Amino acid sequence: MRNGKRLIAMAMVVVIGTMELPALHAGAENVAGIVEQTANDGKTVAQDLQQGWVLEDGYWYYYEDGQSVTGWKMVGPTYYYMYEDGRMAADTWIGEYYVNARGAWIEGKRPAKWMKDSNGWWYRNDNGSYPVSSWKQIDGAWYYFNAAGYRTTGWQYVSGAWYWLDTDGVMQTGWKYINGAWYYLKPWGGMATGWQQVGRAWYYLQSWGGMATGWQQIDGYWYYLNEGGDMAVGWKKLDDVWYYLNTAGRMVTGKASVNGAVYYFNSWGAMAEVDIVNIITNAIKPVGKTLYVWGGGWNAADNGSGETALYEGVWPQWEQYFQNNKNNYSYKPGQTAWQNGNREYRFWGLDCSGYLGWTVYNSVTVGKDGNGYVTASTGLAESLMSYGFGNATACTPNSRFYPGDIVSIKGHCFLCLGQCQDGSVLILHSTPNGGVQMSGTVNGRGSSQASRLAQEFMRQYYPEWWNCFGKEGRQSVSAVSYLNGTKFSWQKGGSVSDEESLQWMTADQVLEYIKANQ
Repeated sequence: MRNGKRLIAMAMVVVIGTMELPALHAGAENVAGIVEQTANDGKTVAQDLQQGWVLEDGYWYYYEDGQSVTGWKMVGPTYYYMYEDGRMAADTWIGEYYVNARGAWIEGKRPAKWMKDSNGWWYRNDNGSYPVSSWKQIDGAWYYFNAAGYRTTGWQYVSGAWYWLDTDGVMQTGWKYINGAWYYLKPWGGMATGWQQVGRAWYYLQSWGGMATGWQQIDGYWYYLNEGGDMAVGWKKLDDVWYYLNTAGRMVTGKASVNGAVYYFNSWGAMAEVDIVNIITNAIKPVGKTLYVWGGGWNAADNGSGETALYEGVWPQWEQYFQNNKNNYSYKPGQTAWQNGNREYRFWGLDCSGYLGWTVYNSVTVGKDGNGYVTASTGLAESLMSYGFGNATACTPNSRFYPGDIVSIKGHCFLCLGQCQDGSVLILHSTPNGGVQMSGTVNGRGSSQASRLAQEFMRQYYPEWWNCFGKEGRQSVSAVSYLNGTKFSWQKGGSVSDEESLQWMTADQVLEYIKANQ
């Protein structure tokens, strides 16, 4: 037994003795005597002398010689306490002493209260005992006492659950920031783990209790927990990249319809964004600079123009592109050669499908999964359709062609820059007779607005190429041969945008836009 925990009634014994204490009997004694006194009118009146217990206005009083007693009073073997106004105290503490509902002092009972010794805080019950290895609610707060009976603080593992008790030992509930992490403590105090709904929001508490934030893979699905820990739902933009989390908070991948619009999300959830402006802008970059190579790399035997590659050269950016698309692209790197004073060139270029694949690959923001979009000419439209970027339909020379449309025919493919008023179509493509260039479709053997635009553009902006390849008719292609095939058109809305409204421009208007942004 600790020092101080034994209840000792010695002080009471000194003050009020050690007699046996009977219970207060309900029959109060009222002993009357007669005292004569003279009233103001000279009359003599009689006054009762009250003695013993008297019930007045619902309260008990104790009288001696007609005067109510105050303080401690022994009546029979029992002690009672009367307030200064004479009322008997009942069911209350008088200092360290307790009187019951009948007013009698209960020996051995002392008020419950906090106690402290050299080992810490403990709680003395009113009967002198103290809680051990148990919870106790005190003044509305819960505390846990260890096996030695002392109040605990900090993390406590009790009956299979973790609890957090503050520096005063009070069990905590709700959100608490502890040692650099947020924890959620359930209404009964137990630390939460896993998914937890608080209010209308969902949170994920890790196995050790800390609130998760950012990207989290849980049970095979990816979720994003906001800075405040609440699970994100719907659209979420992070580092200029859009993601979509469904109603269950799971990250969406692949083709998906959101509010009636089709979007494509790559394997890590990033939304692919295609802008027609980017398609046109990127398609122009290799024009007049990159030669045709069957299979992606230069075929020196084609048209005897292999020697030309030595002095025309190839953009160095293409090398990295080819290296990243080995699995999809059968390029053939040639040997190096010397020309113009120790300058090294490689026999690398872009064939028709390689050119379009490169254009699309570099025009899709974030949407690339690492394999790119380099496919055979007949497969490019199908690939783009699988991403939800648009639709492919059969086309003829009488079809409507929009800027950005990709046309596939037997053995060839090209990008449309729009139509002229005479119906001719301005195109970009890569061919053995000059590599990446601009051309226009013609009907029969005549010229067209599109072919004249192509000639003027190549002559003005690529004079070196023009001097080498710009023979008459080089920028004219047969409408019958080129416009009978499959046409892929971008589906505006969802992942595809056209902020400059290029798709509604004629070929000459598109060229003016290109010139202004060269």
